[in-house]
Amino acid sequence: MFNIAVIDDNKYFVQKICEYLEKSECYSYVEVYRFLEINQLIEKSQETHFNLLFVDIDLNDSINGIDMVNNYFKNTPVIYVTSYQDKMEDAFGKNTFKFVLKEKLDTFFKNQFAQVLNELLQVEIKIIESDGLYLLNVNDICYIKYENRNIHIYTNNDEHILKRKSLTSFIEPHKMFFIPISRDIYINWKYVKKVTKSCYVILKDEKCTELPIAKNRYNEFIEQYIAKESGLWY
Repeated sequence: MFNIAVIDDNKYFVQKICEYLEKSECYSYVEVYRFLEINQLIEKSQETHFNLLFVDIDLNDSINGIDMVNNYFKNTPVIYVTSYQDKMEDAFGKNTFKFVLKEKLDTFFKNQFAQVLNELLQVEIKIIESDGLYLLNVNDICYIKYENRNIHIYTNNDEHILKRKSLTSFIEPHKMFFIPISRDIYINWKYVKKVTKSCYVILKDEKCTELPIAKNRYNEFIEQYIAKESGLWY
């Protein structure tokens, strides 16, 4: 499980961030913990490893959010949240993964949070093959195809098969990574090189694979791809 801690002395913003997290496509991967005081977070961290922190810079506590991170969470990725633009410089170079203004939280979660988790999660898919168990990083998958009740997984160099697994059961927990181009084919949106007007997508794999996009999905695919790609950085 990917553990996320949210700490802010304002209960409203703790609730707001947690609501965004709960509505995100990747919520099945994460466990969210909420804190109003630094001591509560530090105490919980003794028994729970946090993979990501949302930290209010201006905590109304003995130390501010930046100093708390420096003292207790030097090796944990941090997304600093604040209401003040001029606080950005204070947070740079201090274990900062992202910096988000509270008034921009909606934009951040709509366009960029999926990419943040994409970089941090390193999700692995377990595949049982003749020589044993194989762990495949979801970021290495170019596209998948459902055929004969099996899921065919294509990377740059290999093809792997998940036998007797439904497409829905595979896509549901990984849908932040993939966009459908037909009923049976999903592509990893990071591998899109070009989309042609003749309804083909060309991938950025070694073979420059061309895959047909179902005509009734073309416009929806373009919209989904633009929405994901446009929010890479804040």
